[in-house]
Amino acid sequence: MNRTKAFALSALTASMFLAGCGGDINLTPTSIDNSNTTNNGGGTTDTNNCASYEVSGTQVRGEKIGADCVYPRSFSTPESPVMTDIRLVELPGGAHIFPNGLYIGENVEATASVNRDGPTLTIDAGATVAFEDGDAFIRIARGADIMADGNRNAPITFTSVQELDGLVTNPNARGLWGGVVINGFGISNKCDQNDLANCVLQGEGGAGFYGGDDNTDNSGVMRYVLVKYAGYEVSLDNELNGITFNA
Repeated sequence: MNRTKAFALSALTASMFLAGCGGDINLTPTSIDNSNTTNNGGGTTDTNNCASYEVSGTQVRGEKIGADCVYPRSFSTPESPVMTDIRLVELPGGAHIFPNGLYIGENVEATASVNRDGPTLTIDAGATVAFEDGDAFIRIARGADIMADGNRNAPITFTSVQELDGLVTNPNARGLWGGVVINGFGISNKCDQNDLANCVLQGEGGAGFYGGDDNTDNSGVMRYVLVKYAGYEVSLDNELNGITFNA
């Protein structure tokens, strides 16, 4: 799959720790081996290093097409999110392509019922992650984590498939995909301050539930990250941003 990558200069660069006020940070990224090596009988070996996980003994995995990893719509949906640790490795000359978003952790409404030891999305330095349309986005649910730790020479890029295909002509384009949403347990002034343990709020644009009573809540790391052509208006006054920090 031939793609031309015209990286625009208008990208948003984020270098930040995703921790609540006053919380100590002690992060150990999960190392997950994505390799899947098979011998085809003819002396050749194919390696599929796309992300994968198992559900009821069945493996769900992206398909290697050229330099890209292309994931089926069933890989992750708002109703059936990824519930185990996964890793997106750097694909030289390629990208991890998700048609309908990447949803990590269960979107639980009752705050007291949330699993606070949820799955972790690990993204290697230099990796590119792309989405096909405006309502596709990354959602890190309460209790889940994102470890997107790039570096100056190998940033992590979140972008639109349109850019990979060379179809973005306006460097200030937006709304080509939804963006990154991180939901936490931090205190919100929208909640009853006398009952914060049961605080639950609904994010715009289908971003999921957030809120709670824990300002030390830690959702991981985003460092040397570019978010490009993101943000999407689902309906009037109901929209996704490039990066959304919900509590």
